[in-house]
Amino acid sequence: RVPLPLRTLRGGGAGSCNGDVNMDSSCKAGSCVAAVDPSAPPVVPVDYANSKLWGVTSEYENLLNIQRDQHALALQQREAEATYLREVIAMLQKRGTQRFDDEEA
Repeated sequence: RVPLPLRTLRGGGAGSCNGDVNMDSSCKAGSCVAAVDPSAPPVVPVDYANSKLWGVTSEYENLLNIQRDQHALALQQREAEATYLREVIAMLQKRGTQRFDDEEA
């Protein structure tokens, strides 16, 4: 077994050493010495990851709300156009009936 290089992790405070990386007995408040596998991806602090995830989630929710509002507006516009066209048809039918009656007289 090859020993892993040591890396210092800072900013976690007391109790921040968790089971994500192998910690030795020098884990103290503010920094931890960790055995890190060089082929492993870098460790991302949980608070940072949570804040990024929350930001993405919030933006996705905003996008869904915008899409919902656009869909509702499209339905309203469609209904308004249909109502307008029904009124135009009714007006043209009324004019056509009046002209037809004028020609018969």
